[in-house]
Amino acid sequence: MLRNAKKRENLVRHEGGNMEAVLEQLYSCSTATRGLTALAAYMAIIRLLRFRRVRGMKLSDVDRDPSEIFRKTTLLEFPATSQKALELMLIRTFGIPSAAAVFHKSRSFVHAGKRYDDTDLLLKEYFENHTESDRANIAVARVNAIHEVFSSQISNADILYSLALFTTLPAILIDRLEWRRCTDIEKAAFLAYYQIYGERLGIKGAREWKTWDDAHAHAQSYEAEYFQRSEGVEELVNQNMDLLLSSVPSFLKPLGRKVVCVLLDPPLLEVLGLSEAPLLLKWFSNAAIKLRAMVLLYLVPPRLFPARRTPASRLGCVPSQCLASNAGGVKSAEDADVVRVPQFSQFHDAKQGCLFYKNGYQIKNVGTRKCPAGRLMEKGVPVFTGTGAGGSATNINGWAAKKNLPAESKKAA
Repeated sequence: MLRNAKKRENLVRHEGGNMEAVLEQLYSCSTATRGLTALAAYMAIIRLLRFRRVRGMKLSDVDRDPSEIFRKTTLLEFPATSQKALELMLIRTFGIPSAAAVFHKSRSFVHAGKRYDDTDLLLKEYFENHTESDRANIAVARVNAIHEVFSSQISNADILYSLALFTTLPAILIDRLEWRRCTDIEKAAFLAYYQIYGERLGIKGAREWKTWDDAHAHAQSYEAEYFQRSEGVEELVNQNMDLLLSSVPSFLKPLGRKVVCVLLDPPLLEVLGLSEAPLLLKWFSNAAIKLRAMVLLYLVPPRLFPARRTPASRLGCVPSQCLASNAGGVKSAEDADVVRVPQFSQFHDAKQGCLFYKNGYQIKNVGTRKCPAGRLMEKGVPVFTGTGAGGSATNINGWAAKKNLPAESKKAA
C-alpha cells in the first residue's frame, strides 16, 4: 500500500512538472508570436463570417423573391462596387451614338451631378425599399414619366441595352474588384430582378434572356454593332470625369483620369476618345485592388446594416412632413409628398449640380425639368397616372387588390 501511494505521489509530481513546463514555455513566447497567433485566429473568424451570408443563399430564393438576394448583394456584401457599377454604366452609354445625342441635346451633362443623383435616387427608392411598397411604385411611375418625355428620341433597343448593363455590370465588377466572385445564384437574382423592373418600365425583350449570360451576350452584341464615336462625346466624357474626380485634388486629377481608364475596356476607350492607362499604372492599380480585397476578406468584419442612401424611416424625412413610415416604405397615397433627406451624397461639387437634393426631395419631383414636377405614369400596371400628388386612394387600392397584397398594404390614407 505504501509503495503504491509513493508511486502515485511521484506520478503527480511528474505530471505537475510537465504542466509547469508547458505553461512556462507558453509564457516564454515572444509578444510577437502571441500577437501573430491572435491575428491568425481573428483572420480565420472574419473569413468564416464573410462567407456566412452567401452560404445561406438558395436558388429557390430567386423564384420566391429575387429582390432579397439583390439587396443583400448590393447593400450588404458589395455596396461600394455596386455604386461604382452605376457610375461606369452611365459613362458606357455614351458609346452608343443615339444615347449620347440625347444627353448632349438635353445639355444634362452640364449638371452631371444632378443627373447622377436623379438616376441614383429613383433607382434606390425602388430597390432599397420593398419593391411592392408605395415608395417603389412612385419611383417606377416617375421613371416612366421621364421616359415618356424622351420617347421620340430613345428607342426600346437603347433602353433594353441599358437594362442589360444594369443586369450585368455589377457582377462583372464584383468579379474583378471584390474579395469573392459573384455566384450563379446572385447572377440569377440580378437577372430576375431587372426583368421584373424592365416589365414595369414597359421595356420589351428582357424576358428573352433565359440566363445572366444571355443578358451579357446581348450587351456585347449591341456594343459590337452600335459602338461608335459621336459628335460631342468628348464634352460628355469630360464633364462626367470631372464629376467622378470632384473630390480629388486638382494636381492629382490627370492621374485620376488614367486610373478611371483602367476600369474601361479598349473598345469603350476608343469610342470615348480616351487613351489606355500605362502598363505600370495598370499593374499598381490591379495590385491595389487585390490588396483591398485581401484586407476586406481577412480583416474587415461583414457589414451588419445595409448601405442605404434613401432614408429607411421617419428619421430621414423632414419632420413637418413625415407620415407614418417604416423600413418597408410608407403605406399611404400621400407618400409622394413626403420630403426625404438623402443619407449621404456621393459627390459634392455644387458646380456640377451635386447636392441639389441635400435638403430633401420628393420622389414625384426627382428628374429632369423637361418632365413636370409631380407627373407620374405607370405602364402595364395602373398604379399612378397623370399628374398630382401620387394618385388617388382608389388607384392604390385597385393596384393592391390586383396584386393580392395583404390587407395592411391595401390601406390608403
